[in-house]
Amino acid sequence: MNKVNVCFATLEHPNYMTSSNLTVTEASKRFHIDRSRIYRAFKSGEMSRNPDGTIQLVEFLRVFGDVRQTFANTQNEQSERSREHTESIENNPLYKSKLEQIRLLEESLRQAQEREQWQRGQIEKLTDTIKLLEAPKIQQIRKWMFWRW
Repeated sequence: MNKVNVCFATLEHPNYMTSSNLTVTEASKRFHIDRSRIYRAFKSGEMSRNPDGTIQLVEFLRVFGDVRQTFANTQNEQSERSREHTESIENNPLYKSKLEQIRLLEESLRQAQEREQWQRGQIEKLTDTIKLLEAPKIQQIRKWMFWRW
């Protein structure tokens, strides 16, 4: 019986585990099914498990079906709904007005950054000018002090 399960797992479902027995955690991760859902299947009697707590792959597929296909369909449906939602948002007038406000604010921010950069340059030039104007005064005081001696 285990030989049949292994063959079934490898021939018809090549991405499934080659082992015929899975732990609940392995099955949950492999097939993207919540562990709580698996435990509910045990509790309701839909699915049985081995004495060591593992699940036979055939038993799992009998209860949950080809979950690989179901998972792919779910992902496709979600991406389609997401695309439709995005299209409906983009056609919303409120969205368009907010987008225009964002564009204006970004432009305003860019102009403020350019203005700040220019002002920083002016401050540096003024600081250099002040340093040059103060430098001769110090030298004049030294000359005067020299003549006093």
